[in-house]
Amino acid sequence: MIFLTKNNYLGGKNAARSIPQRRQSCETLGNILKNTMKTRKQIFIVSSVFIIMIIVTFILGQEYETYQRNNEFSMNDTGIPIYNLKRDALGKGDIGAYQNLSTEYLDYSTEEFLPIALEMANRHNYPVAYFDVYFTLTRIENLHEDSNSIEDWENWNPKMKRLAFEYLLAGAELKHEQSIEILQDYFLKNKRLSKILNSQSDLIKTYSKTLEKIKSNR
Repeated sequence: MIFLTKNNYLGGKNAARSIPQRRQSCETLGNILKNTMKTRKQIFIVSSVFIIMIIVTFILGQEYETYQRNNEFSMNDTGIPIYNLKRDALGKGDIGAYQNLSTEYLDYSTEEFLPIALEMANRHNYPVAYFDVYFTLTRIENLHEDSNSIEDWENWNPKMKRLAFEYLLAGAELKHEQSIEILQDYFLKNKRLSKILNSQSDLIKTYSKTLEKIKSNR
């Protein structure tokens, strides 16, 4: 038999009373946790939006800089689409279109014009294009007739060197004045770079008549 004392009775009564209080405390704690999670979620969302805004601003800034570079006014812009110039120059042999292309390509790296000059020379036998092949090949190697040493020219890739002189001589054979002047000023006998041309014995033989004419007209 269990005897219910006054203390036991009061303890049970107090415990009974504490149940709602515990529930209330749990609810309060739950609300705090809920609010904390909500606050963290809001902070995460705000932070994410801020980071995205920074990234988007950076990308837009880069695109704007690229747009500005691509749309800067150039004195070499002929106002004619390059596609049209290539079509007319290389497809039809249009000299005016080729001249405009050579102007447009002053804004490009030197080597990018080489395929155009080669095709214009080979397909349409245009004298200026032959010289342009020579000029482009030498400038790709940073070779200049009046400044680079003989050693620089001698160390040039043999195949590229031969190709350059072949087109220079072909231009001279077609009576292109600048090609003839370059040969007269730098590569004929007793000129600074005569040794370089003399190393191309097969080309000298092929273009012997042209070289003789150039020498006689000096």
